[in-house]
Amino acid sequence: MSDLKADAPFIGEFGDYLRLTIKDDIDQSINQAREHGCVKSGFTGLLAPLQPAMDGLSGLTGQTGTVMTQKLQGTYQGLYATANEYAGIEEKNTVNFKNLHNTKNLTSSSIDGMTGMTGGERSKGHFVDEESVVVQAPDVAATNLSEVMQGEHWGTDAINWIVENFGKFIGLPAGKGLYDILIVPLTGDFNRINANGEAWAHAGAMFWSTSANFSANAKKLTGDHWSSKASSAFGSHVDFAWTPVFLIARESCKWMGKGFEAIANESIKAADKCAELLNRILMKIVTLAAKRLNTAGFTSTLASVGVKWISHGFKLEGKDFPFWGDIVEIKNIVQAVLNLHESITQMVEAIKTYLEGFKQVLNAASQIPDIDSTHKAIDVADEFQSGGNTMRGAHQQFKEAEQNYNQQLKDLDGKMNQSVGENR
Repeated sequence: MSDLKADAPFIGEFGDYLRLTIKDDIDQSINQAREHGCVKSGFTGLLAPLQPAMDGLSGLTGQTGTVMTQKLQGTYQGLYATANEYAGIEEKNTVNFKNLHNTKNLTSSSIDGMTGMTGGERSKGHFVDEESVVVQAPDVAATNLSEVMQGEHWGTDAINWIVENFGKFIGLPAGKGLYDILIVPLTGDFNRINANGEAWAHAGAMFWSTSANFSANAKKLTGDHWSSKASSAFGSHVDFAWTPVFLIARESCKWMGKGFEAIANESIKAADKCAELLNRILMKIVTLAAKRLNTAGFTSTLASVGVKWISHGFKLEGKDFPFWGDIVEIKNIVQAVLNLHESITQMVEAIKTYLEGFKQVLNAASQIPDIDSTHKAIDVADEFQSGGNTMRGAHQQFKEAEQNYNQQLKDLDGKMNQSVGENR
């Protein structure tokens, strides 16, 4: 028994470190994701259906943080209980335990009915974060597609005449201009969506720094101040319960970052192609406007003569409308743009499923066992040990989910590339 060691004040102090510092680190990581990674202002136009998904993701993230801090509470209360148990043993067996303060109650603060020891009875400052865990707002660029595509050419007589007289044929609903129909749906702020992804990536780094701080200080505790069956079990609890859940949190944040990046990149890819197609539409309309039925200008001739063709079902004196081929080509280009709109709509549905992946963090955190503060030291050791067993299963579930979501992103990228290619 000579190698058995338990510096109860340090065990209690480590409980304080978890209660005050690690809890704050977790809260900061959650705030990073919620405040800067679930911003829904960028989801407009065809991406608007993802706004409720941002609310849901924010709520789920907050719920995950609550579960993690509740489980952390069980861990530090278990440490307080263990410290108290050792303090009680010290009175009966000073041979087996060294460097104790002959105090039965070594809990560090008033919490959940537990009375705290005074500051003079406990060592201070032995457990501090080595890696910084700080909220960081991402940079957001300003320009979006709708601003780039705005211009007077959208309201010219030529475009208005095409929309008014051929709108139904080329697939445009009545009462709307070409800009409102083809451009406005693409007005999502892809820069803001990209910023969401950057915020999630940073949240993942924060979770992993928290894990590194937790583990490093736990090793300091068990290496310098605590050596027993309970300390070995506590080390396993950190390695196989807390480290995996932080790992899952980090990787899930990476998923979210990749997901937002995919939304922005794939939308930009489709929007860029739409812009190209829209320019072709404009060029075709301008070309059509330049084709004279006589020496007079477009507005006074094509518009007025066109009325006669329209009133006769685009056949006059047995002849088809002379520029019917141009109208058909415009119709085909418009349909190509609408096809890309549909691709974005389908992507939105896929992303809704993708965002549900963060539930893995909640599931993993919930599997960390609760440790009641009234457990005796040996019972706490058993609970610490069980944490490793339950988290092994959670980690395997995570790996399976990781493969699934990576495949979703791959499929999404392939689909958008195909959609853009088909509309060249």
